[in-house]
Amino acid sequence: MRIVVVGASGNAGTALLRRLRRERGLDLVGVARRPPGPDAGEPYDGLAWHPCDVGAPGAAGVPGSSYSRDKADVEALLDGVEREHPGLRGRARSLRRGRARRRSGSRRP
Repeated sequence: MRIVVVGASGNAGTALLRRLRRERGLDLVGVARRPPGPDAGEPYDGLAWHPCDVGAPGAAGVPGSSYSRDKADVEALLDGVEREHPGLRGRARSLRRGRARRRSGSRRP
């Protein structure tokens, strides 16, 4: 069976590839804006890769898909926020850790 994984080099796509690689008889195909290089290793090796930004105007995929257009717009917006506020991503992560510690009742060492 052939399975095409769109976004195969992203977080969810990579996790899916790792899981699917355990199955026998699958023909896996990866689609990504930036496919991994030939020396990327597991789980990317041995796949047929197709570079495609499914959110780009005129991209192959689902013609007129608002999801693709909206996703591309949101990603561009978030990229701009990250450029303007480079410490924001790490700050959000530490805030989440602090909330989790407070919920569990543990204190920071």
